[in-house]
Amino acid sequence: MTINITGPKKYDFQDLVCVAIGLRFARQEGAELFIEPDGGEDCEVRLNGRTTEVQVKGAGGSFGIKELADYLGHPGKNVADNTLLERLVSDSSRYVVLVLSSRSDDATSSLVNTIEWEPEERSHSFGVANAKALLQTFGSPSPDKNPTDLTKKRSEHRKTVATSLTPGALNSALKRLIVIERLEEQGLTAFCESWLVRDHDVPRDRLGQAIGDLRAAVKDAKGKDTNALPALKGVLEKFSAGSLLPEGYIERGDETAWMATLSADRALLLTGRPRSGKSDAAKYVASRFQKFGYTVRLLSDVKEAERFLSEPSSSQRLVVLDDPLGGTHAEPDHLQIYQRLEDLLGRLRNDRRLVVAQSQEQLLLATGASNVSKLETDRHRWHDLGQPNAAFVASVWSQEVSSSSVPADLAQFVGEALSTGRLVLDAGAVRHLASHSRKIEHPYSIGQLERIAHERANALAQVWKKEGLQPLSRSLAIGTTAVEPIAEIDLAFLLGKGGSGLPGMPEGVFSATQIGGDIPEPEPDADYDEPPTLAEVESERLEALEVQRVISLSLSGKLNFAHAYYRAAGEALADASTAKQAEAAVSTLERGLFCKTAVTSRAAARNLNWLHDRLARSGRDLAVPELAERGLKSYFPATRDLCYAFLLRHLLKLPVEYQARLPQWVDAIKRCRLETMEWRDGEARLPLGRTRSVAISSTFQFSVDRDDVLSELSL
Repeated sequence: MTINITGPKKYDFQDLVCVAIGLRFARQEGAELFIEPDGGEDCEVRLNGRTTEVQVKGAGGSFGIKELADYLGHPGKNVADNTLLERLVSDSSRYVVLVLSSRSDDATSSLVNTIEWEPEERSHSFGVANAKALLQTFGSPSPDKNPTDLTKKRSEHRKTVATSLTPGALNSALKRLIVIERLEEQGLTAFCESWLVRDHDVPRDRLGQAIGDLRAAVKDAKGKDTNALPALKGVLEKFSAGSLLPEGYIERGDETAWMATLSADRALLLTGRPRSGKSDAAKYVASRFQKFGYTVRLLSDVKEAERFLSEPSSSQRLVVLDDPLGGTHAEPDHLQIYQRLEDLLGRLRNDRRLVVAQSQEQLLLATGASNVSKLETDRHRWHDLGQPNAAFVASVWSQEVSSSSVPADLAQFVGEALSTGRLVLDAGAVRHLASHSRKIEHPYSIGQLERIAHERANALAQVWKKEGLQPLSRSLAIGTTAVEPIAEIDLAFLLGKGGSGLPGMPEGVFSATQIGGDIPEPEPDADYDEPPTLAEVESERLEALEVQRVISLSLSGKLNFAHAYYRAAGEALADASTAKQAEAAVSTLERGLFCKTAVTSRAAARNLNWLHDRLARSGRDLAVPELAERGLKSYFPATRDLCYAFLLRHLLKLPVEYQARLPQWVDAIKRCRLETMEWRDGEARLPLGRTRSVAISSTFQFSVDRDDVLSELSL
């Protein structure tokens, strides 16, 4: 059996082993991975002061004393000394892992471990007899008939090393040697896929591409003597969907039953009063299914859920629908949305799952039911989270106390009141009470606690207004939805930073068409006039809101309200009671619709309805329709669709001159659907401001009649 692996297939296996090692240690703080380091083996892991050298052997047959001696006798390149055995014996912090396709025999079976080994000394010994046999074999001359001078020197050196070692010293060193046997590419790939799903939240439909990119990163790192883990982590970040597990989630005791329901019935319906924790519960269940390899999307629109769940694909898919009927206020077409939801539940495939978290008020409004105790949708019953048990809310309070500046005597008073049932609060109300504990005064009373815990959103909005938080909270309310957060740079733009240009709004019309010729280089996307940056005082206020847990920061650094209650307060500050306030709300909406980021533009478009209701009551009844009409030329197809839906919804209440432009609106949407879309960062964009090369010269004509409009309105 040769020591060095030969052949592309065996090199590919070696690379896959390095990928597996990288996945094993990617989440270990301080770990480093080196691929084919100078003077080392195939790869090397450094962690907690320990070095683990990994040698890969793809040959078949059996693995015994002779093969072990050959592998441990592997010297440095073009030298006789620096064998793997010498490095293992001389350094008590060094470990060796041999990854084999072959099977160990009786003599070497005591060294066998699994692919999920830990760098720890083995308790049992290799055995004195085995150690003697290994030293004898290690010191034997090369069997080559015509050995080279280097081969002769290596044989002499191994003999010297074997003579200098005792069986006891060798046995002690071999406690740090691990053998992983009978590992083939197929089985190793399965291990990698399992770790990608379980530890790195990579959906199953992206596993093949992820492993391919990880292999490429390993190949690129060979022999460079630099830590390869940052490059591997970059690949993982690219493919990871990110865990939906809410930070600090406390189980209620119903989660196992919920998962069983979702597994058996393909759907799980959760409801409850605002701040009952239904959204976090839905995300928790979804995060568990992520570990099973489901590709998960967090959405609020039933149409988007339909598209994602009905798309032909062999991957397992799951959608979390957060308040599709509306959260702080009902969606204008909540009856039609409920019907769509019911239809969707009836058409779920075996490999598709749907979790719905819906506020109780909007659910009862859409169904006409008086309570949810016996409410079902397409034979799926709704689980009510509105009555949390005392032990659960007491645990939530204890967690909040540990991370908030709650006085010890107050913490004890509230904890006892919750545990005994004297104080009954939802999880969100408990968190609000902890983050606003500074308002609670001596002597403590149940009534005072209830009043602060159940502060109305409007009352909280007035407090924020006095604290100078109106512009910030208004921008957050307009530029986000429950499932669409905002980046700080875009928040700064909504606040008026970054110049007056609107990068999401093309200056011209649709892209030109070029017949024949070379395809020109695409122009760069439009950008802000200058990088939008929050003022120092705005950054301080944002940090204060984060400390109070009014806003949350995702792993990707994006911002959102931590709860629908706080979103309601932010929406209340999109005030239109004065001309100045109305103008500020309109300006924020305009900058949100036409910012350069698709997700923020889409979120602003989803907020058109409640902003229109607010502005119409103050006499600005055409402010939002005007922006929606301009939105039909947005750079982002999703924004166009949402603006179009808004205009159709309010068509009959708009002035005649708006109604007369309906054919132009339909034409804009149909043109949008015919344009060649570009996908960047997971978002669809139109190649506006660019020249397209096409092989056709046909001109498409569209007409609109009353039936078209009624068909659209019925949706």
